[in-house]
Amino acid sequence: MTNNLARHLQEVGLSENEAAVYLAGLSLGPTSVMQLARSSGVKRTTVYSVIESLLAYGLMRIEPKGFKKRYAAEAPEKLDSLLEGRRSSLLNLLPELSAIYNLQGGESFIRYYQGLDSIKSIYEGLIRDVRPKEDYLIISDQSRWYNLDPEYFED
Repeated sequence: MTNNLARHLQEVGLSENEAAVYLAGLSLGPTSVMQLARSSGVKRTTVYSVIESLLAYGLMRIEPKGFKKRYAAEAPEKLDSLLEGRRSSLLNLLPELSAIYNLQGGESFIRYYQGLDSIKSIYEGLIRDVRPKEDYLIISDQSRWYNLDPEYFED
């Protein structure tokens, strides 16, 4: 089960070590670096840098206890703010990326797409990008795609 959770955390954007340490922190509560290392299977020396990145993401906090530091994982709901931050960064970056993409020039080109999701993205791109009096040619088996998802293509 833990491997499955770690894999999902990696899909969200955490590294393998970050996912392991975060899961260990969730299960242990406020604890030492040594305990995080033992529980996560990550080397103690590596855990320090992993904690720093988790602190930067807002997924871990430091709880002083006397002269020692304890590390505790933040609530899993904080993962949502991590994703929102990444989404916001991407949205800010999209205009620059689009400008670079549009510098390709006015030459004709051929693109090959395969799969239902690709075909859907082509149709959505056509709706968004094609301007009046522009030529745009698609060669496709329309009935095949229509039969895969009639509701989408009728919409």
